[in-house]
Amino acid sequence: MPRQIVVYAAILNALMTFAINLLVLAVLLRLVGIPLHASMAVFPLLLLDLVALTLGVSLLLSPLHVRYHDIGYLWGLCVQIGFWLTPVIYVESMIPDRWRWLIVTYNPMARIVQYSRQSLIVGTWPDWSGVAKTSIAVGAVLLFGSLAFRRLQVRLVEFF
Repeated sequence: MPRQIVVYAAILNALMTFAINLLVLAVLLRLVGIPLHASMAVFPLLLLDLVALTLGVSLLLSPLHVRYHDIGYLWGLCVQIGFWLTPVIYVESMIPDRWRWLIVTYNPMARIVQYSRQSLIVGTWPDWSGVAKTSIAVGAVLLFGSLAFRRLQVRLVEFF
């Protein structure tokens, strides 16, 4: 059995919770009168990007967490900072222009959130070049996380 199974199980668990949340979102969208849009078809691709990003970061951090338990606390802080730097509860236009390029360009979650909001709520198609750039960045994170896990997994047994 591969050592990555623990990471896969955690992500699958989160995906099941996310699926339930999506059902609630679908009901709420219908209740407030937001109709189905053709642009909603792009959401599975964005969800795939989200899962790949999560998997890449998880594969990178999981062997480090086994060795250095404080990584979990540090990661919790990073998630909080990342949440506030990602336009989740505010729109991108609220970010001052001098910071917008930094937050949006180097934060793949910002684009995933923006494009998801565009396709699900606004009903417009996202910028395909932006989606492609986001997918490439996410693919790089996944590749880096996979390579790091492969390199660090041989030492995992030493720390159990």
